[in-house]
Amino acid sequence: MRLRIISLAQRPSSSLLEAIRAQLGLEVIAERLSFSLPESAYDRARGQYDAAALLELLRALRSQGELLLLLLQDDIYAGGLNYCFGLASEGIAVVSTRRLDPSYYGEAANPSLLEARLLKEVVHEAGHMLGLGHCSARGCIMRFSRHVRDTDEKGPGFCPACRRRLQLLLHEGRKGHER
Repeated sequence: MRLRIISLAQRPSSSLLEAIRAQLGLEVIAERLSFSLPESAYDRARGQYDAAALLELLRALRSQGELLLLLLQDDIYAGGLNYCFGLASEGIAVVSTRRLDPSYYGEAANPSLLEARLLKEVVHEAGHMLGLGHCSARGCIMRFSRHVRDTDEKGPGFCPACRRRLQLLLHEGRKGHER
């Protein structure tokens, strides 16, 4: 199993890809693609894309045996939330850098902080794609982030319980592919 990241912005750095690889224990590949997001997924009144609608677009792009994540700079929302950092479902996910970027909040550009936040959100959504739910443990990557400061407070890794569950899910997934 591998994680394929499709970026509509710049391709993720090799250090980010390696950190994702280290957290998940999966092969991680990234590619920069240039295509337009469907207008039907854009809510003009909100100025945001519906993350669930973007997941439907991704479903057709996903190959068997891979997790597929779309990385974009546009703002996204899901369900009754005003915004979200990402959303995942059944092997596909979308992550937005918009509200992870310190400049969104009027702060100075900080590429290393943006990359740290992005690492956490990509790993978090990959955890969902693999079957993990939200966790209440402080510092766990699977803890829900209501605000960017919640993302800053959680660690880049899984708590022991989520790590064990992830290893079981990965093991089960590998057994399923061997059949």
